[in-house]
Amino acid sequence: MSVVADVRGVVQDLIVPDLKALQQRVDSLEKRMDERFAASDERMDERFQTLEQRVQSLEQHMKDRFDRAEREAERRQSELISYLSLEARIRRIELEQTHVRRVEPEQAQETHP
Repeated sequence: MSVVADVRGVVQDLIVPDLKALQQRVDSLEKRMDERFAASDERMDERFQTLEQRVQSLEQHMKDRFDRAEREAERRQSELISYLSLEARIRRIELEQTHVRRVEPEQAQETHP
């Protein structure tokens, strides 16, 4: 068994320190990766937050423009309705005046025969 014990001792003397060194390097790499992932997550969160703010700003801008356009359309519709109503009144008055002018000469002829 001394050969097995000797081999075991050599393996422990040669391989175990290398394994410990490798484990330390792996731990160090994992720590650096975690730090970089955390930093990357923070940058991405900041970018998403910036994008979200820009989208909200654009949404508000669009809402404001649509509201203005809607108010302008309502104002123009009101003006158009008023104009058309006024136009109809003017036509009625003109028709009445035309009718009155036609009737007046006829009445004048009937009263002066």
